[in-house]
Amino acid sequence: MNPEERRTRVTRATRPPTATRPTIASQARTPGSASTRPALRSVAASTLASTPVQRPITSTKRDSLQAELEKDPQLSSAKRQQRTQAFSSSIAQSSLERQVVSLQATKNELENKLRDKDAEIERLETERRFLSDREAEEKGARQSSHTQWEVEKRNLHNTLKTLRAAYETLQEEHTDLTDEHDRMRRKGASEQDALRLEVSRLAKHLEHLSQELEEYKTVSDDRARRIAELEAAAASAPADARPDLADRSSDDIITAELARQTTYISTLERRNERLSSEVDALRARHASVEVLREENRSLQKKVKAVDELREALGQAEAERDHWQQQASAKSGDSTQAAELAAEVSKLRGAQAQLADDLGNKSAALRVKQTELMVMAGELDAAKRELDAAKSEIDELKDKERRLNDRVTLGEREIGFLKSMVSTYEREQDNAPGGDESMSVDGDSSTAISPAATLRIQSLEELLAEYKSTNEKLAAEVARAGEHPSDLFQQTEHLRAELKASEEKHAETLEQLDQLEQTLFELGGEIAGGRYVPPNTRILAATDSPEAHWFAARTEALEALKKENEALRQQISEGANANAALPQASADAWQHEKAALTQELAQAHKRWQRLKQVFNAKAEEFTETVRNVLGVKVAFFGNGSVRVTSVYDLEAQFAFEPIKDGNAGEARKMRMVGKGRGGGEDVDEQMEYWIRKEGSIPCFLATMTLVSFEKWKQEQIEKGAL
Repeated sequence: MNPEERRTRVTRATRPPTATRPTIASQARTPGSASTRPALRSVAASTLASTPVQRPITSTKRDSLQAELEKDPQLSSAKRQQRTQAFSSSIAQSSLERQVVSLQATKNELENKLRDKDAEIERLETERRFLSDREAEEKGARQSSHTQWEVEKRNLHNTLKTLRAAYETLQEEHTDLTDEHDRMRRKGASEQDALRLEVSRLAKHLEHLSQELEEYKTVSDDRARRIAELEAAAASAPADARPDLADRSSDDIITAELARQTTYISTLERRNERLSSEVDALRARHASVEVLREENRSLQKKVKAVDELREALGQAEAERDHWQQQASAKSGDSTQAAELAAEVSKLRGAQAQLADDLGNKSAALRVKQTELMVMAGELDAAKRELDAAKSEIDELKDKERRLNDRVTLGEREIGFLKSMVSTYEREQDNAPGGDESMSVDGDSSTAISPAATLRIQSLEELLAEYKSTNEKLAAEVARAGEHPSDLFQQTEHLRAELKASEEKHAETLEQLDQLEQTLFELGGEIAGGRYVPPNTRILAATDSPEAHWFAARTEALEALKKENEALRQQISEGANANAALPQASADAWQHEKAALTQELAQAHKRWQRLKQVFNAKAEEFTETVRNVLGVKVAFFGNGSVRVTSVYDLEAQFAFEPIKDGNAGEARKMRMVGKGRGGGEDVDEQMEYWIRKEGSIPCFLATMTLVSFEKWKQEQIEKGAL
C-alpha cells in the first residue's frame, strides 16, 4: 500500500465525525417544543468543542511511518492493526457520544414535555377540583330546591285536597240550599196563591157580611119601629084594656133585649171596621208579595251567578290538574309552584266568595221563611177571627130569630088583648045597668062576674105557663149552644157509622186479598192457556201460545209460498224476467224488520224499566246504608268508593280494589285517601285496624263512633240537646 492510498483511507476514516454534524443539527431541529432549540444548539456546540478534531497527517509523518513500515513489516502490520482498532474504537466512541448527545437532547425534550404535561395536569386538576366543587354546590342547591319543591308540592296537594273537599261540601250544601230554595219558592208561590185566593175570599165574605149587617140593621130598625108602633098603640088603648104588670115586664125585657142587640150590633160594626182594616193590611201585605217575588228573582240571579262561579271553579280545577301534570313532568321548576300557589289563592278566593254567597242566600232564605211563617200566623189569626165572627153572627141570627119570635108572640098577645078588650066592651054595652055594675078606674079594681074572673085567671095562668115554657126552651137552647150535648150525640152517631164503614172496608179489603190470592194462583193456568172459567165450554183456543205458534208457522209458510211462487215466475220468464228482488221477498223482509224493530223497542223499554228499578234500588240502598250504618257511600266507575260519615262531613275515606289474578275470590280494598275529619288519632286507628288487623269495617265503625261523639258534644255545646 503506497502512501497515497493510506492518506486517502485515513481521510475517509476521518470524515464520519464531520459528517455527523448535520445529523446532530438535524436532530437538534427534530420536532419538539420551540423552547428546547437554544438548549440543543448549546449542547451541540459544547459537544463539538470537546470532540478532538482529526487533523490531516503531514507528509513528514507519513514518510517516517512509511520508513518504519518498510523496516519492519510485522511491526507495521501490528501498528496498522492497533491503529485500526484505535480508529474503530474512536469511531465507536464518536458514535456513542453522538448517541449520548441525541439521548440527552431527547431527554431534555422529554423533560420539557413532562414539565409541560405536569403543568397541564396541574391546571386540569385545579379545574377538575373547581368543577367538582361547583358540581357539588349545584347538586346541593338542586337537592335543596327539589326538597323545597317537594314540600311545597305536598303542601299544595294537601291544600288542593282540602279545597276539593271543601268545594264538594260547599257544592253539596249549595245543592241542598238550591233544592230547599226551589222547595221554598214553590211553597211560597203556592202560599202566595193561597193567600191571594184567601184574601179575595175574605174580601167577598166581608162584603157579604157587610151586606148582611146592613140587612140586619134594616130589620132591627124595622123591628124597633114596629115595637114603637105597638107600644104607641098599646099606650093609646083604653085603660081597662092595658096589659097587666107581667105584660109590661115582658115589654121591658123585649126593650132591654133590643137595646142589648143594638149594642151588640154596634160592637159588630166596630169589629167589622177592624176586620176591614186588617183586610186592608193583608192587601198591603199581598202587595208586598210582589216585592218578595222580585227578591226571589234576585235570588235566582244570584243562584245563576253561583252556578257560573261553580263552572269557573271547575275550569280552575281543570287548569290546576293541567299545571299539576306539568309540574310532575318538570320537577324543580319554581315558576310552576308560584303559578300553582296563584291558582290555589284564586280557588281560595272563589271558595270564600261561594261561602259568602251561600251565607247570604241562607240568611235571605231564613228571612223569607220567617216572613212566610209570620204571614201564615197572621192568616191563621185572621181565619180564627173570621170563624169567631161567623159564630157570633150565627149567634146573633139565633138571638134575632128568638127576638122575632118574641116580638111575634107579643104582637099576638096584643091582638088577643085587643080582642079581649073589644069583647069586654061589647059585653059591657050589652049588659043592663052596665054603668052601675062595671066601672073602670085606674086606681080601683074592676067588678067582673065570677065566671069572667075565673076565665081571666085561667087565661093569665095559661099565659104565664106559656111564657115560662118559652123562657125554659130559650134557656135550653142557650145551654145547648154552650154545652152541645146534641152535637156530642150526633158525633157519637157519626163515629158509630164511621166504625161500621171501616169494618165494611176491612171486609172489602179481605175479600180483595182473597181475590188477589186466587188470581195469583190462577196466574200460571191463565198464562199457559189452561184456565177455563166456570160455566164455560171451550170449543177452540183462539188466544193461546199454541195457537200463536201455529199462526206464526202458517204465516211463515204462506210467506215462503209467495216467495217461491214469485221466484218460479221470475225463472219461467227467463230473459224477459226483471232482475230486481221479488215483492214477496221484500214484504217478508219488511215484516221481519218490523218484528225485529218491535222486539228491539220492547227490549229498550225493558232496559229503561230495569234502569229505573236499578236507580231506585241504588238510591234505596244508599239511603238504607246511610240510615243503618251512618255513612254516605259514593261509587265510581273504576271500582273505587268514597265513604263519608253523616255525623262529620269532613270524615271522608276513599278506597279502591286491589288488582290481583284471583277472579273467583272476593276483592280486597285499600285506602287511597282521607279527609280532614275523624279525630286526632285517625292515623293510629288506620295503622291498627287497616294495616295490622286488615279490617276496614271495624275502622269505619270506630270512625263513626268518634264522629258521633264529636257531633253529640257540638250539639250539647250549642244547646240543641
